[in-house]
Amino acid sequence: MTQPVDISISLVSFMDFVTATASQRITVVRAIADMYADDYQRGPDFYRDLREALREGILRGDDVRRLHDAADHTADGKRTNYQAIAAGWEQWRRRKNLTAFAATKRWQEQRLVVKVSPTLVWRDRSGARLVVPYYKGQELSPDAAQAATRIVERTFGAAEHGRAAVLDVRRARLHQARRRRSRDYDAWLAGEVSAFLQMYRSITRAA
Repeated sequence: MTQPVDISISLVSFMDFVTATASQRITVVRAIADMYADDYQRGPDFYRDLREALREGILRGDDVRRLHDAADHTADGKRTNYQAIAAGWEQWRRRKNLTAFAATKRWQEQRLVVKVSPTLVWRDRSGARLVVPYYKGQELSPDAAQAATRIVERTFGAAEHGRAAVLDVRRARLHQARRRRSRDYDAWLAGEVSAFLQMYRSITRAA
């Protein structure tokens, strides 16, 4: 029998929750609850043009130019963010051997489903990395990055497509999955899911 689900969110939304400080968490969960509510009127996806430029650029070999073009031609309210992301991407990108990755899978823990969509694979002499880009302004915490890489491992396997990684694009910083994790790591991750669901349920019951 299929396990009931409270909510399905993106991996980036879950990273936002883990990155948030204790006092910020309820605000983050409320924003997520509003975003995924049935009656939520979705506006334009803030980073859509950048994501599309990156994916198309990796396929065609001109991703740096496409990201800068997207930054130059976006609305004024987005330009500063887009420029920071384009600059961070150019700093990290250099001459790396990248290929686009399009598969999406879902990871379920308790009654939370997380949509996992890596964007690219980076290959060099030491092996391959399956990379999820993170575009948002707040610096990605190490805990959030490791939670994300563990979720990628549990959905796509620990080695089939390469070592799981998350790229904090603005800061040109790649967080790679730890080669050795604490034996209690998955219990900690389950605890983060429990904390999210407890806050989410309290918000939706009060609505």
